[in-house]
Amino acid sequence: MALSNHDQGQLREYLLGKLSEDEQQKIEERLMVEDELFDEFEVSKDELVEEYRSGDLAQNDRQWFEDHFLATSEGRERHAFALAMDCLNSQLRDPLPSPAPAPPVDRPPLTLLERFKLFVTAQPWATATAAAVVLLVLIGVWGITGRRSGGQIFEATLTDVTVVRGEGAQPTKIKLPPNTGQLKLRLRLPKPATSGARYETTLDDRLNTKAVDVVATDAESVTVIVPAELLPRGEYSLLLKIINPDSSEQQLSYRFDVE
Repeated sequence: MALSNHDQGQLREYLLGKLSEDEQQKIEERLMVEDELFDEFEVSKDELVEEYRSGDLAQNDRQWFEDHFLATSEGRERHAFALAMDCLNSQLRDPLPSPAPAPPVDRPPLTLLERFKLFVTAQPWATATAAAVVLLVLIGVWGITGRRSGGQIFEATLTDVTVVRGEGAQPTKIKLPPNTGQLKLRLRLPKPATSGARYETTLDDRLNTKAVDVVATDAESVTVIVPAELLPRGEYSLLLKIINPDSSEQQLSYRFDVE
């Protein structure tokens, strides 16, 4: 069944940080189980990157997009891909004319390397085009091998268990698609962050602990990336240490189950 305009609009607003907490949670839950919605989610990311690149995003949306999505490795890769495509299309569309051939000179034949250097010198656009092609190939290989070996990024939001009312609070259930390479978790803070605070995060699988990377922060949350290879089925805790400018510390715990 085709997605409604409402669903497409909500995906866009989710990527621009405009949904309420309840709406975000509902979208994230649907992304876990609805393949069509997930596919549209991936398309929406590329569309917003294109709007950002062409200057069509409103200033507030542009700033939020830069500080959040484009601050992640996935966002940077998608942006680099769009720039490489522009570079390649521009050079192929408007190549500079080739210089007139020089009069024949009685000299030994040029080697392959010498011919390549001569071509690049005579055609300044060739260097940019070659670089763009290399970048496209590398990104293409990453995309193909990444998807086959579990290269997609799956996103979810967690709440500190100490702010959940009642005893025996249940961990958040997360069902990873089979092609997931990384799990991006947005850890909601129980109160607005202190300016200048630093963060350290550790994944605890009840047997071992491992530091994980913080990829983005804002006043309300801390975002981390966990490789999917570290997440077989089971229960986990993400331990978030907040180090304030006055050297005081706070530790929060975020529990989740991988199904």
